Amino acid sequence: MAAELSPFDPVDRLVGIGPKLKQTLAEGGVHSMLDLLLHLPLRYEDRSRAVPLAEACEPDRLYLVRARATQVVARRGRRRGSAVVRARLEDASGQLPAVWFNQSWIADRLRESTELFLYGAVHTSPSGVLELVHPEVDEVDELEPAEGLIPVYPAQGSLRGRR
Repeated sequence: MAAELSPFDPVDRLVGIGPKLKQTLAEGGVHSMLDLLLHLPLRYEDRSRAVPLAEACEPDRLYLVRARATQVVARRGRRRGSAVVRARLEDASGQLPAVWFNQSWIADRLRESTELFLYGAVHTSPSGVLELVHPEVDEVDELEPAEGLIPVYPAQGSLRGRR
């Protein structure tokens, strides 16, 4: 039987929290179980409803879309070590370009997937074209709906703010 935890126990009593993660959490003021429980999200993102690509047309707004990626092209950037991946997203309502920076690995994931949930902001490119910039990508699972409300926490050291 697992030992009971107290709100005042250090966070490293939890399985999976080792010295590095404990240090990262401490940098953000999280030392005890109580601190962890009171560490609230900055905001929530509503990812419960995917919109058709044709409706993702307002610049600087976040959208969840369900689409297929076609015409996936990965290129090296102008700077050493940088990369740009571009894809055309398609659904029954239309098409929308998407771009990712410094994530060349995503090209293989896009080519292998049939349908994807993509979440990100639509921006106007320098050439005046709307595009989905650096969206998060999840494969569609027909048994599970879109993600729903997602908590976004403040970033702490190497920990990202999502979930």
